[in-house]
Amino acid sequence: MTRHVSFIVLLIVFNGACSFVSSQGAFFIDEKSVINANRYSEIKGSPYYLENWAKCDFTDVDGNQIKGVDVNLNGYSGGVEARKSERIMEVDMSYLTKTVCTADGKTFEIVNGGDVESKIPYVFTLYEGGEYCLVEEFWVALSEKTFNNYGETRVMKRFSPKQQYSLLVGGKRYDLKLRKKEFVKLLTDQEKAEDFIKTKNLKMREIDDYIAVLQYLQNL
Repeated sequence: MTRHVSFIVLLIVFNGACSFVSSQGAFFIDEKSVINANRYSEIKGSPYYLENWAKCDFTDVDGNQIKGVDVNLNGYSGGVEARKSERIMEVDMSYLTKTVCTADGKTFEIVNGGDVESKIPYVFTLYEGGEYCLVEEFWVALSEKTFNNYGETRVMKRFSPKQQYSLLVGGKRYDLKLRKKEFVKLLTDQEKAEDFIKTKNLKMREIDDYIAVLQYLQNL
């Protein structure tokens, strides 16, 4: 199954039950948009969502295809970055009509359109069906810690990845903790959801259990 990813700050959003919108601009793959690859060398950790860069196939507004581009998602800057040799460039998704990426055996697709605001850089659809849409939101914060070392004041910077889940029910958005009781309260058919959880002996500790419940309700 192909997952959809919404690059909120780049006007790349979901359709249907998973609709989001952005208020910021973007960048195009261009030699002029080359980024300093060593700009984070003094910061511990990584600002990227993917440990291994994805291979992406782009289709532009004229129907031309660019295949096998190395791409990653910068959760700190909110940018979509393409890598060519040792150079990194930002991508202007507004020139593209479709982007399909594969990383670590998983596939995700970027889709245009939407109307629900979000300030989170990246939003992945984990499930979309009927009135429900379950999404994973990802961003990266920068933390700083000051300490003294033999009379010298130093600042240590570290990237801190953040993650949260949200459930859209009929277009209304709710923060979702991985707690069964809170989740079931958001559902239209709570009794059937409870029965399914009990029958399948779901522990509701992993996000896959929540997806299973939504799939069950959709197939009733």
